Order: sequence, then structure tokens, then C-alpha cells
Amino acid sequence: MSQPTLEEVLAGIDALSPQDRRQVRSALKEDSSKLATTAPVHRATQAVPVKDMIREAAWLEQHGEEYAGQWVALDGERLVASSTNAKDVFAAAKAAGVADALIVRVGSREALSFAGF
Repeated sequence: MSQPTLEEVLAGIDALSPQDRRQVRSALKEDSSKLATTAPVHRATQAVPVKDMIREAAWLEQHGEEYAGQWVALDGERLVASSTNAKDVFAAAKAAGVADALIVRVGSREALSFAGF
């Protein structure tokens, strides 16, 4: 015997008396509260530190124009990789073992000052 479809169940509920509908609602509420109390709770076991990007920002301010139009990977004040191809930069940072490198595409200062008006 096949299980009824959702549409069939809803049609059956619509055919019930108001008292029977209340019982269905109560049963569903009780069932959902059981699920809420037995469902696993996932909590972070450790706080993830937020990396300070001040040194990377200073590097970009000082050297950004030299790399305009390129992707760069930075680890603090150290340039890990640069290329016009983002995939190459991501791969180089990974190969260098720098999991939290700042990887950005460097724009020119002229492009930043244009507001489009």
C-alpha cells in the first residue's frame, strides 16, 4: 500500500470536523516540540579570531600602484604572489601555506576617484 500524498492528507484534514482539526493541530504541535527538543544543537566550540588587516592595508597604500590591475596575495606586509590571473594567486598562496592571506584585485587610484557623475 502506498503512502498518501500531501494533497490527500490536506484534503482529509479539510474534511474533518472542527474538533478533529483541533486535535490534529495539537498533535502536530506536540510532535514539532519533540523535534525541537531532540534535534542536535550545533555550537561553535572555539572562537575564530578575526585577522587584523592593518599591515595589508598599509602595504596596499604604499605599493598598490605598482600592482594596479593585478591580483595580489598578502600576508601582513609580505607579498606572497601577484598575477593578472586570480586562480594563480590563490594557488600560490595555498602552496606557500598562507591559509589566511588577503587576496584582492588592486585598482588604480584614478579608478577609485571616479564617481561616475
